[in-house]
Amino acid sequence: MAQDVTLTLTPQEVLAIIRSMDRQPISETPPAGYWSVQEKIVTALRDPRARAEFDKLAAEKRPQ
Repeated sequence: MAQDVTLTLTPQEVLAIIRSMDRQPISETPPAGYWSVQEKIVTALRDPRARAEFDKLAAEKRPQ
């Protein structure tokens, strides 16, 4: 069985991952791990400080 890997990501990296995952075509089966990564990101963003940082960055990067 594979070992778990722990990553520390910046808010910018999380945003890049989410945007990349959002481009997954609905008509295609997502790659292995897609949903577990989505779930882990959502869980991590339940921390109010992490969520505030993410929201601030997302607002800055949002097209006008």
